[in-house]
Amino acid sequence: MRIGTTDELPGSGDGPNGQAVSSGGHKSLVEEKRASSSLKLDSQLPRHDVAIWTEKALAFCRWCHEQLISPSGADVRTWLETERGLHVSTIEKFGLGWNPRQFFRTKRDWGLDDDGKMALPSGLVVPKISADGRLVGVTIRRLDDAEAQRWGKYHVIPSPYGREIWTIQQEPMDDPRRGKWPLVIVEGELDGLLLAQECVDINIAVLGSAGRKPHNIASHRDFWLVFTRAQKVFLCLDNDEAGQQAMSWWLKQWTHTVPLPPPGGHKDPTEAYLAGHDLKGWLLGAFEEAGIQGWPLFSFAVDTIGPKVRNKQQFRLDSWKI
Repeated sequence: MRIGTTDELPGSGDGPNGQAVSSGGHKSLVEEKRASSSLKLDSQLPRHDVAIWTEKALAFCRWCHEQLISPSGADVRTWLETERGLHVSTIEKFGLGWNPRQFFRTKRDWGLDDDGKMALPSGLVVPKISADGRLVGVTIRRLDDAEAQRWGKYHVIPSPYGREIWTIQQEPMDDPRRGKWPLVIVEGELDGLLLAQECVDINIAVLGSAGRKPHNIASHRDFWLVFTRAQKVFLCLDNDEAGQQAMSWWLKQWTHTVPLPPPGGHKDPTEAYLAGHDLKGWLLGAFEEAGIQGWPLFSFAVDTIGPKVRNKQQFRLDSWKI
């Protein structure tokens, strides 16, 4: 598949010719407090400007979304529908975009404490929004087969937040069961979006790769808040060697994790969906089998406690607030 081209464009903005792109009047930019480190002096820690990065990243994502929903993005929209099962409503809901050409920018201009350059490759743009509405990351999936083979299918734009596990929280902020909804862990961003589209009554965590593990609590805050409070966590990792090895690790670490291989022996949820499987029915069946009956038409006990750790590893989350 070949969609888009690659070239370096002049200018310092984020539009097609380097012009400035409006950030849509975003005003509620809050810089998070940097965690202390026992390994480095505070003066040695990166001094990222979260507000500048957020402004630049939002402008880029909004411009790319406009390209995707425009007539020029028709081929990409068709690919998303036919090859990934994602509807136009999902594209709108999650702000997916399309970058038709590769840009190069300096990291310093994006508020990062680095003098190097960074690429914004051509491809499908996936903004990663946190539970409290912050843009915490952007992943670009290259759609050109030759470029994907040479540089890798996925490109993560450098972010002050690091490469955290993306948590798609669909539960309402005022739901009394908040934090206790079933959590489904998948590998790929597009698999996660497809599950969110087909079943709105779950939370989803996207690892980004099978081998990613949430060792650093500060870098995976949203994930740990949901993971440690969910009654059950369903591991829907890819049906391949890497996915099976990762699933084995999760099952050994946590008592509330449950294996959930893609239905029909398919590689991933998207492949199963395109083969005609009902993903929502499959998920609800797995919930019932795991003892979560009547979901979502029931209420959790107020005093429900989160998972028990199989090993001695413990995590302190009381310093974080929802």
